[in-house]
Amino acid sequence: MPGPRLTAARLAAARLAAVRLAAALMLLSVVAPGRTAAQEADPITAASQAIADVLVPIGLARGLVSACDGRDPGGQPARADAHRRWRQANGVDGFEAAMTAVQAKAPELAIGRARLEDASRSQASEAIERDPAACQDLPRVLDGQRFRIAHVTADAEAVLRNLAGPRPEAPPAPAERAPTPADRPRQVYGPGQLSALAQAAMAGLPPGQGRTAAARRTLAALGPIAVRGRAVDGSRLHEWRNGRRAAFAVACTFADRRERQRFARERDRETVVVGRVRQVAAGGTIGLHGCRLDPAAARLPDAAVDADAGFEPAPR
Repeated sequence: MPGPRLTAARLAAARLAAVRLAAALMLLSVVAPGRTAAQEADPITAASQAIADVLVPIGLARGLVSACDGRDPGGQPARADAHRRWRQANGVDGFEAAMTAVQAKAPELAIGRARLEDASRSQASEAIERDPAACQDLPRVLDGQRFRIAHVTADAEAVLRNLAGPRPEAPPAPAERAPTPADRPRQVYGPGQLSALAQAAMAGLPPGQGRTAAARRTLAALGPIAVRGRAVDGSRLHEWRNGRRAAFAVACTFADRRERQRFARERDRETVVVGRVRQVAAGGTIGLHGCRLDPAAARLPDAAVDADAGFEPAPR
């Protein structure tokens, strides 16, 4: 994909301005105790610029991979590898971990961050719509000047680490408990199948929390389940099929810190987790509680659920 495809005014100005504004608000909301916003103004200006210079390419890169996966599922492994290598080369994991630490002090910032990432994905989807052949050349795209952010990622991460404050000492690891038969799933579901079950439970119900409550009861009644999907970030599984995407992603609440770290290493790969459904959110998320990776669960039989109704057109 030629560079200008991703540096058009609509892409570089509209979204960059939005991200910079959000970054400034992000920092203003965590001004150090004992200091006023005016005293922090200069550091905030510099930090906002650095963070924006990192957030935009991260969102675009993730959006390009997602858009291409929707068009060409067969090329997912190669693109996932290219994306993973790009993230490693540019220090993205450390930056995102620091961002998460800041969000722990101001959880409401996650909403703004998610909206900005959605906007970046939309712009990336439009770029792929204009030039679908770019999906075959994604490694070269990610090696372009716009995506070379290693020189600013470290500075931006340092700013965020300073805002987040010292890291708390890790609590002692809890004693491991061997899974009991009641903890073991009997079938493997995909996000599309779980979405189909949730959609069926909500069908005919009026808008409101009653819909998601009905979906939660239906999915919770499945008991412990295994879920197979693609790890799209540090906590979520998703699924694509023939250019369509599951209506709901599966978001994990992990059994412990070790399981979270294990899952993080599976990013952009198909993986299987086990847990119990505890939440369904109208925004398109099924919450799986007590998540842990279980490669053995991949050998379980697939659930006999027609997943077709659980897919919707992938965002473009």
